[in-house]
Amino acid sequence: NKEKAKTIQSNNSIFKHSITSLTNFNKCPMIHLCQHQLKIKTNLSHTLIDRGTIVHEALRIIWEKLKNQETLLKTSRNTLQTLIHDVVLQLINQFDSTDQWQKDHWENEHFIICHLIEEWLQFESLRQPFEVTFVEHEISYQLKQHQLIGRIDRIDYVFNQEKYLLIDYKLSFTPSIPQLLNAFPD
Repeated sequence: NKEKAKTIQSNNSIFKHSITSLTNFNKCPMIHLCQHQLKIKTNLSHTLIDRGTIVHEALRIIWEKLKNQETLLKTSRNTLQTLIHDVVLQLINQFDSTDQWQKDHWENEHFIICHLIEEWLQFESLRQPFEVTFVEHEISYQLKQHQLIGRIDRIDYVFNQEKYLLIDYKLSFTPSIPQLLNAFPD
């Protein structure tokens, strides 16, 4: 039975979970806690896709300002944290936060997203010197009667290799192009 309860033992307590609740946990542990453990009911108007959208847009705005690794390295930690904080807050404020639960959730999301971007920029600071040449670059490709459309998150020019590097931000598992095309055998 798909809804057969599974048990998970934690801190000497036993919590019962259905397949649905475990699926929800994998999507967002915070929502799972509120809905399945605390039994809080709300009309949730956002998803993890919103987090990804905010991260992508924030990185686009940040890299349009920084332009290259040299500027990233010259920018003080406080200035960078302020930039990240302000950009993420501006993007989050575009979402509806009418009730206290949503306000609290977005406050937590703000912290999570800022931390994620700070970690990403820390990684970027360790790379070989580069310049950002494109951010959120739209592409399309015709394959028989199917047109594949998408967006390249970023393209960098790596100076000492004299090559371009395509960067694709990932916050979760995404199927490969062959997996996606399996649905179209022709």
